[in-house]
Amino acid sequence: GFIPYAKHETGVIAQDVQKVIPDAALPAPFDENYLTVKTEKITPLLIECIKELKAEVQLLKNRVQELENA
Repeated sequence: GFIPYAKHETGVIAQDVQKVIPDAALPAPFDENYLTVKTEKITPLLIECIKELKAEVQLLKNRVQELENA
């Protein structure tokens, strides 16, 4: 019963999301044997992950700069 809107879709694997945020992966409305992801539930987590990675990259850049100047 699933008909994609485009030939190629971009997304995440619902089973992987379910391991981290169980309430973000729900049975698909067209077939309960499939899962669907509620992207509004994962967006805040993704934003925080990007912030953390950005801070870590900046720390590493600073460390490289220190080592180059030593």
